[in-house]
Amino acid sequence: MSEYVSQNESGSTSLDDSNFSLFYPNLFAYTPTPRLLSYNVRSYSCRAVSTELKQRSRRVKTNLRGCMRYADVVCVQETKHQTPDFYHEFKAEWWVFRNPYYVSASDPIDEDLDDMDSGPVGAQVLVDQKAVRVVDAEGKTYTAKAGTDIYVRKSYARNFTLTHNIHKVGYIHSVSFTPLDGVNTDFPASLSSFAVINTYIPNANAALAVRALQLLEKVKLDVSHTFAGGDWNIVVRPYDTTGNMSSTAQIKALNDAMAKLRMNEVVSTAMTRISGECPPKLSRLDRWYTSFSDAENLLVEPYVWLPPHSYEPGKSDEAPSDHFPVLLDFKVDHGPKGCWRIPLWVVRDPKFAEMVSRKWDRKRKYSSPCKKLRAFSKLMVSVARSMTKGHTTGTTRWSDAVALAIKVLRDLK
Repeated sequence: MSEYVSQNESGSTSLDDSNFSLFYPNLFAYTPTPRLLSYNVRSYSCRAVSTELKQRSRRVKTNLRGCMRYADVVCVQETKHQTPDFYHEFKAEWWVFRNPYYVSASDPIDEDLDDMDSGPVGAQVLVDQKAVRVVDAEGKTYTAKAGTDIYVRKSYARNFTLTHNIHKVGYIHSVSFTPLDGVNTDFPASLSSFAVINTYIPNANAALAVRALQLLEKVKLDVSHTFAGGDWNIVVRPYDTTGNMSSTAQIKALNDAMAKLRMNEVVSTAMTRISGECPPKLSRLDRWYTSFSDAENLLVEPYVWLPPHSYEPGKSDEAPSDHFPVLLDFKVDHGPKGCWRIPLWVVRDPKFAEMVSRKWDRKRKYSSPCKKLRAFSKLMVSVARSMTKGHTTGTTRWSDAVALAIKVLRDLK
């Protein structure tokens, strides 16, 4: 277990429910609303030797950077080999909590155990024609499989103590957020503790999946709220796939684990994985669960959407993963009736500034600076509304269209 204490600058203050909304009009005191992203990258390819794999690693980073601008916490699955140089361009803005999994051919590790070796110490790279493997100081050869990471935006973490727990090496881990007594009001805060669980359920066979879910069921984090996301590798409902459903034992194990943790799925209609077969199969394997009560769900309205990224699966052979990134967001409206706030993800999108600049009439004259400012404000709101209206339909619409086409094709057969 590792622990990070966020920085607390001068000018900080203590908060309670009476003054919380004064400093944070876009947040709730006791209902945390972090924007959470899950993405199965199918390997970082950070041990790449060939030109093709090096290019793939660059595309993985490009996709991650594109999706990260929408999120506060990012859960990544199937990282495979994890090397320090891969994280260099993220370390300025993100804390990274790693959960790698290495297997030694000469000393195999039982996947049923939850105290598995997390990797060799002092390892170096050995290159052969078939694979890139890791060799420790004693000459023992390891190969990487599974692997998960949790990225936490440093600016978001400023008012929390972060605690990292590994529940199943290479497959399940979590980061808990405990609010500090003294906080910096320039950064997001919450009066409630919460945890984000990153899951990658084994898909080699049903028995391994069931045992992993039984382990997840026993997780105890001592927080007020819990979020669990990742690649579950389980098809729960017939309309979650264009192929076959998962076994009854897997579905029961998943439902039992979520019931024990008192969590419910944030249901989405979008398919999250597209296979490379012809015709391809689509499935909804990547999902988010929350421990919100019914009242909290009505208050913050959690929803899932697929953020746009440069190399999307199914559109070209350059896509590094057959999974779509999946974002858990919230439809929070705190202002008076008729007041609409521009979402933070819109402001961070470079297209927003470009569209506003392109539509702003610089030649028009205004009778006063206030009227000019009001016109500029209306333009920004108009552009932001058009972007929020389209962001749930871009990537998601592509996924849904492919799923519908495949179902029609199967019916024609």
